[in-house]
Amino acid sequence: MPSLTNIPRTTFLIAFLMALHLGLPLYVNSSFLGSVIDEKFVGILFTIGATLTLILYAFIPKLLTRFGNHALIATILGVNFVILFFLPHLSPPLLVVLLFTLYLSTSRLLPFHYDIFVERLSTDETTGGIRGLYFTALNLGILVSPLISGLLVDEQIFWKVYLLTSILTIPLLALTRHTFKHFADPHYPHIPYFSALRSLMRRSNLRNIFFASFL
Repeated sequence: MPSLTNIPRTTFLIAFLMALHLGLPLYVNSSFLGSVIDEKFVGILFTIGATLTLILYAFIPKLLTRFGNHALIATILGVNFVILFFLPHLSPPLLVVLLFTLYLSTSRLLPFHYDIFVERLSTDETTGGIRGLYFTALNLGILVSPLISGLLVDEQIFWKVYLLTSILTIPLLALTRHTFKHFADPHYPHIPYFSALRSLMRRSNLRNIFFASFL
């Protein structure tokens, strides 16, 4: 039975690195896009990225069943590595917009996929402690991200932030493969959107969790 004493410590390092990977560009994305396209379209681009993420969520159960969680995380990190490595050096606005939208929509899936690993590590008795430490590491990464980004950005030059974010995918993937090497994919049920929405409205505990996460 999993406990806090036998949970791999690298689990929390993974949470920290994932938070850095997501958080570092978070504070420069708008400024970077504003240097490539008209600033009035930046908000629209973020909305499009969020919409694509919601669409991708609909296909996740089938993708997980076919390819497994390890393969999907490796694919997302691989896509992020390539996009972030080249993104600040590209000049065609259309290409920048397309690649950034792809990065934005796929990177937001990472917390969900890593949560699958954490869920398999915990039981009802240990989930509070494990998730508490996991989210502490996650929030610590988000907390230090703007400080690191601020040190790297120099006169609207963003390539250092994107380069570091890109490089972080390498140790993140390596630690993921090592830490969860014995992970076996469970059965992933496909729950239709409308069925999930009905459950959300009928069950107050789910509804409260949803609104807390939304806020």
